[in-house]
Amino acid sequence: MALNQFNIRDFTISLETSWLVRAKFTLKRNPSFLIMNAYLPSFFTMVMTIASLFLNDHLHFSTTIMLVLTSQLCLYILFQSSLEGIPKTAYMKMIDYWNILAMTASLTNFFTLFLWEILKFKEICNQLKITTRIVIPLITLLGVTCYWIIAAALYFENTE
Repeated sequence: MALNQFNIRDFTISLETSWLVRAKFTLKRNPSFLIMNAYLPSFFTMVMTIASLFLNDHLHFSTTIMLVLTSQLCLYILFQSSLEGIPKTAYMKMIDYWNILAMTASLTNFFTLFLWEILKFKEICNQLKITTRIVIPLITLLGVTCYWIIAAALYFENTE
């Protein structure tokens, strides 16, 4: 039996007494549900915030900052909605690590744009822009790649 968010496995029903029925089943999380509803939207939002680093230098500062702040708010809403259907636990789950990665990437872009604006008239600013335009996307790509490798390994380890 399959639901949107879970697949039901090992379903057994037993009659304990004349009035007591015992049902046992295992819920396996359906990864496509979270991929479509949490991972893809937050990934594209991360890409959008990184794209703001490559916008024209003469574009107004408030436009790029508003883009990053709006994406930060969207990521927070995605974070809250992804936790809505997941059981509350005391430990961190993989979706929590993903959301932290996405929000950290967006917040890093915010502070980078802010730093660029502060150092706008300094000679170091041009070199800083070149460096951050290379480093931030590479670190984000590395984080996303490491996350997916670890998440896939854990998922396939638990399905056996």
